[in-house]
Amino acid sequence: MNKFMHLFFIACMALLPHGLFAEVGTIANLLGKIHLKDASGVLTPLKKGDKVDVGSIVVSEAGAYGQIKFIDKGEMIIRPNTEIKINAYSFDKLDAKKDNVEIELVKGGLRRLTGLVGKRGNLEADKTKTPTATVGIRGTVFEALTCNNDCSDIGLANGEYFSTKTGQIAVDNGAGEVVIGAGQFAKVETTITAPGKFESKGKPKALDKDPGMPPFNPPKNLAPEASGCAA
Repeated sequence: MNKFMHLFFIACMALLPHGLFAEVGTIANLLGKIHLKDASGVLTPLKKGDKVDVGSIVVSEAGAYGQIKFIDKGEMIIRPNTEIKINAYSFDKLDAKKDNVEIELVKGGLRRLTGLVGKRGNLEADKTKTPTATVGIRGTVFEALTCNNDCSDIGLANGEYFSTKTGQIAVDNGAGEVVIGAGQFAKVETTITAPGKFESKGKPKALDKDPGMPPFNPPKNLAPEASGCAA
């Protein structure tokens, strides 16, 4: 009976949509404590070489950085005290129509180097979500940082901050959209509506100077000179 159930399980897995449980990225480097968080909030330590897939929630502790390299040659570095979720990551080398990436920044900050998804004909195929906005990618290296009563140590008011190193991003919160290019900055004003809950206030705004986003200086082994994610 056990053997029958085992074979039945394998057969069912074969019928599931391609990539549902597929590994989509690898922990390329890390410093400090990085964890995988399950649906009940239980944390499992991650180490270099561990795999992440669609649905993975990755959390960094204070002082910790982590670098993930993805199957389409994209990269991401997460800052300390950050939580991200991989909502979608579909990449088929032979079929660009299947391209679909959605990274969710729950809190904290990240730097992303976009990969091949979004560069093969569908500019809308790669998105990064924050608590109040969606970042459309135009082939780029960009940073996003959320501040919700947790950025007083770096002197930033509540809000969501964005900067672009190369290429362009479009920041849309439903009330409006702003496009920023290399060396430019944007902000979405937010207001706290309840403990742990907040919403955007007005349209995203391009800023005429750096609002004071902290330097993105992960250890060099997390941002090698050959990497587009380098500081």
